[in-house]
Amino acid sequence: MLSLVDISLAALLIVRVIAWIAMDVRGAKCRQYLPSFAVAMIEWTAPLMAAGNWTPELIALAGERDVFGQAGAHSASIQLAELQKANPDFVIVAPCGFDLRRTEREMRFLARQEGWGGLKAVQKGQVYAVDGNAFFNRPCPRLVESAEILTLATAPTIDDTSEA
Repeated sequence: MLSLVDISLAALLIVRVIAWIAMDVRGAKCRQYLPSFAVAMIEWTAPLMAAGNWTPELIALAGERDVFGQAGAHSASIQLAELQKANPDFVIVAPCGFDLRRTEREMRFLARQEGWGGLKAVQKGQVYAVDGNAFFNRPCPRLVESAEILTLATAPTIDDTSEA
């Protein structure tokens, strides 16, 4: 049987590993040398909702700018016209409660919306479907993996850095 000291030490180790991974994600962007990209995280597709709560902080941790969300604020309904006006570099689609397979079906719905194809992110192939249920919509230790997913999805290419 584990003692309270053993459990406390295990918890401390877990916290330190999560903190180390978070610092690694932040450092991976080398913020002072790479551009920061505009990201729209879509938490629901009909009606469109921009992710709020902790998602803006995850996007910032990945070294990017959330075009809609505010840390701690609830997810907000948006119009496609607002998404077009923001014209983000990346769109991450992570509907609440949907796994990747269901999210991919929702992507087909979005693709049929008038004006969707004109978004910079769509034209550059920088729209990503993710498993919102597993990685983004619940506060849990997997949020560290969520930050890693965002960092990898928005990592600049040689072409991206030459535009900055």
